[in-house]
Amino acid sequence: MTPSLDLNAIAQFSVQRMVDCLVGGLFLSLVAALLLRFARRQNSGTRFAVWFSVLGGIGVLAVFGGAWVSGSGHVPSGALAARSAITIPGSWALYLFLTWISIAAAGLVRVGLGLWHLYDLRKTCTELDPERLNPLLQETIARHAGARSALLCVSDRVQAPTAIGFFQPAVVLPAGLMEELSAAELQPVLLHELAHLRRWDDWTNLLQKIVKALLFFHPVVWWIEPRISLEREMACDDAVLAETANPRAYAQCLVHLAEKNLLKRGVALAQAAVNRIGQTSRRVAQILDVNRPSATRVWKPAVALVAVSSCMSVALLARAPQLVAFTDSSAPRVVAVVPSTNPVAPPPAPTADVIAKARVPEAGHDAQRPGSQALVAEAKPKPFTPRADQPPAAISARLTPQASVPRAVPAKASDVRQAEPVPETFLLFVESRSYAPTGMTEWQIAVWRVTVLRQAASPAAKGISRKSI
Repeated sequence: MTPSLDLNAIAQFSVQRMVDCLVGGLFLSLVAALLLRFARRQNSGTRFAVWFSVLGGIGVLAVFGGAWVSGSGHVPSGALAARSAITIPGSWALYLFLTWISIAAAGLVRVGLGLWHLYDLRKTCTELDPERLNPLLQETIARHAGARSALLCVSDRVQAPTAIGFFQPAVVLPAGLMEELSAAELQPVLLHELAHLRRWDDWTNLLQKIVKALLFFHPVVWWIEPRISLEREMACDDAVLAETANPRAYAQCLVHLAEKNLLKRGVALAQAAVNRIGQTSRRVAQILDVNRPSATRVWKPAVALVAVSSCMSVALLARAPQLVAFTDSSAPRVVAVVPSTNPVAPPPAPTADVIAKARVPEAGHDAQRPGSQALVAEAKPKPFTPRADQPPAAISARLTPQASVPRAVPAKASDVRQAEPVPETFLLFVESRSYAPTGMTEWQIAVWRVTVLRQAASPAAKGISRKSI
């Protein structure tokens, strides 16, 4: 198999997976929307877990969705194409695949640049001495120093408090914020960033950006991505309010930070305390809502329901008919080769009786028919007997070996009847075209092997040329 054929097969398989995750993603988002609509009083942590599970389910469908369907979208005949909802040329799959690679690579490069900015920020920020911090801040950091203990740093490259996670967790504060805010005002901000690290939001945010870069074509991904980001921030707000129990002071602190961060761009992939103005306003409204859920635990049955829906989507897509099929543009235009329902059997091999009974017309009678040609037999040479009245020169010329020059001699009826028939075999191709209900052209080709018995014509026949069948 050539590399081009391998690339076409990979392209068709990838496009088929894209279609599967499109359909499965719509189903999962519908299930999640109905679940959250009937369970409105769920906290932000539960809503985040539900939407993030939907995002992960779409990624699983993009890899495994319909993987057990026979074939990879390639249509060797018109049968699979007739069962598919959409049939497109195989070259289109290659163009779509190359386009997806180009845009996805650009998105992954953007994610990589964000990681590099975080790494560069982590190297340039200045760590604060824990002994010189306010006792309230020291106690807050010590209380939340678990498996992911974080350092407190300052930097002039950030405009809002930011959590930098991954392998060296740290909370980075803007330079001068320690002097602007008191320890009581800094405590909820510090609790918010520590909640990000405790929830492993740095890794979930990275996975979210990677899925968005790879599945940029999916409308559900673009629809739930801002919801995941908002619910992530609100879940950290719930963790802050569960410890401070002072929503008004926390809301005022967020508004103050939003004013300082207005029209300033944050660091990509960093978990900032405030990011977008619209998002911050919704967070403040949620903080000041007296009817908001006070629990911070995730309602596990909701996540389990989304996981079960994802497994059902994979199973259904694996057994459902293909939505998209591809025609092989590199193959001939013959879609199906169907033998004739009543094929003509090749004639049997000639026997001695058949050859003996074969009647060969005489040359004289056949020559009188228009368009006919007599079959003549090759004349056998007779032994030369010199006569007494012939001169010696003529006898010497006849006995001397001469170059064989074909001569046309009239054929005798007796010689023609004694000629042996010569079988000639050739292939006969008959093709017909019809149109299938799907709009595709189907070609039927029937092949017969035909054997014809003909008599060997004598090259000595005068005025009669050999004719090919």
